Amino acid sequence: MTTGFDLDIIWVMSIIQSNSTSNPLDNRVLADAIDLILKAESMGILTAPVDTLTLDLEALVKAIKDITALGIGVKVVVNVDRWRDYTAEDLCAKLRALSRILEESPQPNSEWKKLRELFPDDMLSKILAISEQSVRRYATQERATPDEVASRLHWLALVVGDLHGAYNSDGVRKWFIRPRKSFGNSTPLSMLADTIWTPTDKGPVKIRNFAHSLIESMST
Repeated sequence: MTTGFDLDIIWVMSIIQSNSTSNPLDNRVLADAIDLILKAESMGILTAPVDTLTLDLEALVKAIKDITALGIGVKVVVNVDRWRDYTAEDLCAKLRALSRILEESPQPNSEWKKLRELFPDDMLSKILAISEQSVRRYATQERATPDEVASRLHWLALVVGDLHGAYNSDGVRKWFIRPRKSFGNSTPLSMLADTIWTPTDKGPVKIRNFAHSLIESMST
């Protein structure tokens, strides 16, 4: 049975495919490319926004140059200008490898800036299990972000990237404060607030898997 959400995804994919006319991406590549772009944008490491509704190979190449300029995934990418000659299978393999590297590459300075544009400090402090004062100090680099906080911040950036595949910024914020049956009618915020958690704990893993299932549905 096709749900309303499925129909929305089909509609979005058709818009992307019809608008990406300058150097369109193969359908097999598109979902992996969007996944990578959403991660990089939520981490704040792209020099300019990328419109995924008109995403083509040239826009993807530019975004990957932004990523590798930070020293991320250089050995995987090698020479991104050569990607224009790759097969769809090779592109998918490269994109998935680079995406895995982003998952393991916290960028606290840029992630603080990006996430503070999305969430108010009081909400960030609850999600990340730190004080509002600490949010401000870490975000302004008055103090270095501790590794355990950087890990939680990076987790949040990745979740936000997944959610932006289906929601606008207001929808992402509301997603964290709405009860969901998948979480036993708890809100994602309540599952995180007032606890010192790690990304590998049961609750955060469940939240991330649910959010990532939204972006994965675009390729099915």
